Amino acid sequence: MESNVLKNLTVLYVEDDASIRNELSLLLAKFFKNISTANDGALGLEKFINNQHSIDIIITDINMPNLNGIDMVKKIRKINSSIPVLFTTAYSDKEFLSEAIKLRVNDYIIKPIDVRKLLGVLNTLGKVIHNEILVKKQNKELINYKNAIDLNSIVIKTDTSLNITYVNDLFCRTTSFTQTELIGQNFSSLKHSDVSSSIFKEIYSNMLENKTWNGCIKYITKENNTPYIAETFIMSTLSDEGVITGAICIQNDITDDLSKKRNTQIALMKDKGDIFIKSKEVSAESNILVNDLTLQINKLEENLRTVKLEKDKFMYGFAKAKNDLKITKKELMNFKNNPELLETQSTSTLKTNKENADFRIEVKKMAEKLDELENNKKRALNQQKINYEVEIDDLTTELEDYKIKIDSLGNIEIINQKIQYWKQKAKTESRRAEEIERKVVQTGDESFLKKIFSK
Repeated sequence: MESNVLKNLTVLYVEDDASIRNELSLLLAKFFKNISTANDGALGLEKFINNQHSIDIIITDINMPNLNGIDMVKKIRKINSSIPVLFTTAYSDKEFLSEAIKLRVNDYIIKPIDVRKLLGVLNTLGKVIHNEILVKKQNKELINYKNAIDLNSIVIKTDTSLNITYVNDLFCRTTSFTQTELIGQNFSSLKHSDVSSSIFKEIYSNMLENKTWNGCIKYITKENNTPYIAETFIMSTLSDEGVITGAICIQNDITDDLSKKRNTQIALMKDKGDIFIKSKEVSAESNILVNDLTLQINKLEENLRTVKLEKDKFMYGFAKAKNDLKITKKELMNFKNNPELLETQSTSTLKTNKENADFRIEVKKMAEKLDELENNKKRALNQQKINYEVEIDDLTTELEDYKIKIDSLGNIEIINQKIQYWKQKAKTESRRAEEIERKVVQTGDESFLKKIFSK
């Protein structure tokens, strides 16, 4: 026995025999929420009237003083025609059975009472009552759902030919149609001219096959220049026997949502267009900057070639002077070994010494000029490098900003590729400038030049 079902129920037990009443009420109290007792029909009727909303089952004897069980139930049936009633009786004649049937008595137990049978009957009645409570609760919830749908959704009902039988107030407010204008009209008459008739043929077919249909449909209003778009859900309605009686259509107006979405998309497209134009402008500016950098690098390369040429000239002069010194040393040795040649060669020697002295002065001037040129080039290159790095950082930052804006609007692959290309090109040109600086330093080794001039 499912005692949990009975634990929520209250029983009115009417019995004039005190010993039976006390014994059975103690037993029933173990299974039910509450047991209310009365010793005759009059008191039983009074207790029911005072507590009719809390009493769920009546168990009553038939033969009792003041008011018997049958007469008590007759009076109770005038107040509540559906409350379950169980008779306990020592009789089972046809007259009793006839009266019990008329009073819609659920069952009866012959005395002496078989407790097991009594509890079995009560458990069955408890399940019925429990199910009725659930049905009432579900019906109440369904009513609440229906009211919520009526307040927030458009509702249309049709017959099996899709002729309209009902529209709710929200539909009338949305379309400006009245119920009188629409009752009897076919559901397809509400479609906008943009909508294909095949959709309503599909809806009709689904209804006949007891299948649901859902999708977005554009509908007309009374002022046809303001149609509305609705998410539409349609299902068949059935009778208690399961026969299809028509269809119910539930609509959610999404016109405003679609309009907002469309406006947002237009704004996004405009922003993307602006960003694309701006990125093209940035690309043009990048081209100009890269071209300027290229010109400056070409100029530096030309200066480097000039420095190399001057260095070659210097090295050639140095080699010539070195060779002349060797010749002079050789002649001096000859003079030592042959003093007679000294006088004849003195004029030539003085001339050579003068030329060597002049050449040394010229070499020193060239070395100083080379040092000055090298230092100037170093300073110019360092300053230019700093300028390039600042310009590249600024350009990189600006490009990154535009890239973030572009990425936030969507993956514009072509713009990203262009930005990456110009960014990489700027870095490449920067590396080329650094390479030129390195070559200048290599070709103008100051320690090497000092070593040469110290000899």
